[in-house]
Amino acid sequence: MMNCFLIDDDPDDQDFFSLALEELGIQVSLKKAYSGIEAMELLNDITFNPDIIFIDINMPRMDGWECLNEIKKIDRLKAVPIVIYTTSDNYFRESDLKAKGVMEFVTKQPGISSLAVLLEALFEKINAKRSYAD
Repeated sequence: MMNCFLIDDDPDDQDFFSLALEELGIQVSLKKAYSGIEAMELLNDITFNPDIIFIDINMPRMDGWECLNEIKKIDRLKAVPIVIYTTSDNYFRESDLKAKGVMEFVTKQPGISSLAVLLEALFEKINAKRSYAD
Protein backbone atom coordinates (compact mmCIF):
# COMPACT_ATOMS: atom_id res chain seq x y z
CA MET A 1 0.00 0.00 0.00
CA MET A 2 1.22 3.49 -0.89
CA ASN A 3 1.16 6.01 1.99
CA CYS A 4 0.45 9.39 0.43
CA PHE A 5 0.58 12.74 2.23
CA LEU A 6 -1.14 15.83 0.76
CA ILE A 7 -0.37 19.28 2.13
CA ASP A 8 -2.92 21.73 0.72
CA ASP A 9 -4.92 24.48 2.40
CA ASP A 10 -7.93 24.15 0.05
CA PRO A 11 -10.51 21.57 1.20
CA ASP A 12 -12.00 21.36 -2.32
CA ASP A 13 -8.58 20.53 -3.78
CA GLN A 14 -8.12 17.89 -1.07
CA ASP A 15 -11.48 16.31 -1.95
CA PHE A 16 -10.61 16.41 -5.66
CA PHE A 17 -7.31 14.66 -4.92
CA SER A 18 -9.11 11.99 -2.83
CA LEU A 19 -11.58 11.32 -5.65
CA ALA A 20 -8.75 10.93 -8.16
CA LEU A 21 -7.07 8.37 -5.88
CA GLU A 22 -10.36 6.45 -5.59
CA GLU A 23 -10.65 6.40 -9.38
CA LEU A 24 -7.28 4.68 -9.61
CA GLY A 25 -8.62 1.62 -7.86
CA ILE A 26 -5.33 0.90 -6.07
CA GLN A 27 -4.67 0.73 -2.37
CA VAL A 28 -3.48 4.16 -1.28
CA SER A 29 -3.65 5.55 2.21
CA LEU A 30 -4.10 9.33 2.12
CA LYS A 31 -3.29 11.61 5.02
CA LYS A 32 -3.95 15.35 4.65
CA ALA A 33 -2.76 18.55 6.26
CA TYR A 34 -4.29 21.99 5.72
CA SER A 35 -1.09 23.97 6.29
CA GLY A 36 2.66 23.65 6.34
CA ILE A 37 2.55 24.06 10.10
CA GLU A 38 0.04 21.22 10.53
CA ALA A 39 2.12 19.11 8.14
CA MET A 40 5.26 19.61 10.20
CA GLU A 41 3.44 18.61 13.38
CA LEU A 42 2.40 15.35 11.70
CA LEU A 43 5.80 14.74 10.10
CA ASN A 44 7.66 15.26 13.37
CA ASP A 45 5.85 12.15 14.68
CA ILE A 46 8.35 9.37 13.96
CA THR A 47 5.53 6.85 13.44
CA PHE A 48 4.29 8.75 10.36
CA ASN A 49 6.29 7.70 7.29
CA PRO A 50 4.74 8.70 3.98
CA ASP A 51 5.92 7.12 0.73
CA ILE A 52 5.24 10.32 -1.23
CA ILE A 53 4.48 13.92 -0.24
CA PHE A 54 2.47 16.39 -2.33
CA ILE A 55 2.90 20.06 -1.37
CA ASP A 56 0.87 23.03 -2.54
CA ILE A 57 2.99 26.16 -2.97
CA ASN A 58 0.46 28.87 -2.17
CA MET A 59 -0.49 28.43 1.46
CA PRO A 60 -0.76 31.00 4.25
CA ARG A 61 1.66 31.24 7.19
CA MET A 62 4.11 28.62 5.86
CA ASP A 63 4.16 28.32 2.09
CA GLY A 64 5.11 25.18 0.21
CA TRP A 65 8.76 26.13 -0.27
CA GLU A 66 9.19 26.81 3.46
CA CYS A 67 7.45 23.51 4.24
CA LEU A 68 9.74 21.70 1.79
CA ASN A 69 12.81 23.18 3.49
CA GLU A 70 11.56 22.03 6.89
CA ILE A 71 10.79 18.51 5.61
CA LYS A 72 14.31 18.20 4.20
CA LYS A 73 15.70 18.80 7.72
CA ILE A 74 14.11 15.53 8.92
CA ASP A 75 16.62 12.75 8.25
CA ARG A 76 14.11 9.90 7.92
CA LEU A 77 12.24 11.84 5.20
CA LYS A 78 15.18 12.87 3.02
CA ALA A 79 14.60 10.04 0.53
CA VAL A 80 10.81 10.47 0.36
CA PRO A 81 9.74 11.69 -3.09
CA ILE A 82 8.22 15.16 -2.99
CA VAL A 83 5.88 16.54 -5.62
CA ILE A 84 5.06 20.22 -5.85
CA TYR A 85 1.32 20.20 -6.57
CA THR A 86 -0.02 23.65 -7.31
CA THR A 87 -2.17 25.93 -9.45
CA SER A 88 0.90 28.10 -10.00
CA ASP A 89 2.00 28.28 -13.60
CA ASN A 90 5.47 29.52 -12.69
CA TYR A 91 8.18 27.82 -14.63
CA PHE A 92 10.95 26.25 -12.59
CA ARG A 93 14.00 24.69 -14.15
CA GLU A 94 14.19 20.98 -13.48
CA SER A 95 17.73 21.35 -12.14
CA ASP A 96 16.53 23.92 -9.57
CA LEU A 97 13.73 21.61 -8.43
CA LYS A 98 16.06 18.62 -8.16
CA ALA A 99 18.48 20.73 -6.09
CA LYS A 100 15.61 21.44 -3.69
CA GLY A 101 14.83 17.72 -3.47
CA VAL A 102 11.68 17.83 -5.59
CA MET A 103 10.84 14.79 -7.72
CA GLU A 104 8.18 16.48 -9.88
CA PHE A 105 6.39 19.79 -10.37
CA VAL A 106 2.73 19.17 -11.19
CA THR A 107 0.07 21.69 -12.09
CA LYS A 108 -3.34 20.91 -10.58
CA GLN A 109 -5.52 19.25 -13.18
CA PRO A 110 -8.94 20.44 -14.40
CA GLY A 111 -10.56 17.00 -14.08
CA ILE A 112 -10.51 14.04 -11.75
CA SER A 113 -9.65 11.59 -14.54
CA SER A 114 -6.68 13.64 -15.75
CA LEU A 115 -5.40 13.88 -12.18
CA ALA A 116 -5.86 10.12 -11.73
CA VAL A 117 -3.78 9.46 -14.86
CA LEU A 118 -1.05 11.78 -13.59
CA LEU A 119 -1.04 10.17 -10.13
CA GLU A 120 -0.88 6.69 -11.63
CA ALA A 121 2.22 7.69 -13.62
CA LEU A 122 3.87 9.15 -10.51
CA PHE A 123 3.16 6.04 -8.44
CA GLU A 124 4.55 3.81 -11.21
CA LYS A 125 7.70 5.93 -11.30
CA ILE A 126 8.13 5.61 -7.53
CA ASN A 127 7.49 1.85 -7.59
CA ALA A 128 10.01 1.44 -10.41
CA LYS A 129 12.64 3.29 -8.35
CA ARG A 130 11.86 1.09 -5.34
CA SER A 131 12.19 -2.08 -7.41
CA TYR A 132 15.48 -0.87 -8.86
CA ALA A 133 16.82 -0.06 -5.37
CA ASP A 134 15.91 -3.52 -4.06
